Amino acid sequence: MKKPHIPTDEEFYHFGQKWNMSIYFQQTLLPSYIDELEKIDSVNPKLAKDLLQPIQAMYFDASGKLVSFHINCYAGGYPNLNWNKFGNFDLFPAKTNAPCDSSVTLSWLLPYLKPVEFPCVKMKDLDYTVVVFWSRWTGRQSEHLVEYVQKNIKLAPKETRIQVMYVNTDEVFTKLF
Repeated sequence: MKKPHIPTDEEFYHFGQKWNMSIYFQQTLLPSYIDELEKIDSVNPKLAKDLLQPIQAMYFDASGKLVSFHINCYAGGYPNLNWNKFGNFDLFPAKTNAPCDSSVTLSWLLPYLKPVEFPCVKMKDLDYTVVVFWSRWTGRQSEHLVEYVQKNIKLAPKETRIQVMYVNTDEVFTKLF
């Protein structure tokens, strides 16, 4: 792991190219997300802790409901996180490894995301939206999750309309460290 810092445009392009993350689908997590998690923490500390993890994948259905949730602290494994230890990514949508809370919806999450360069593709007429939190400072651990999600999406029936959003969490974690 490296010390968190806000990635430069060059770094976004580098990681995007290296990990097959189109710049059109890259987002950054806004620091205001932390303020929201502090509010959640007063009511549901476990959920706030889960949502604060630097590496996550969230699968939302067409209605914006969270149907599959994956976070680094549930993955297990050392020295590499084992994202697929129970075959979670062997079917689409991936089988959840963390509890899905009904208050976490796509519409709840979107205000905390900012496009890196281009506005996000329209969100309507999709069957699934997959949001992957990644960071430069977690290195290959983030890369492995991105790879699992990309392979998992290929398991969906061909007619399934899926959008993937790659959300960088480095800026938020520079504020926390």
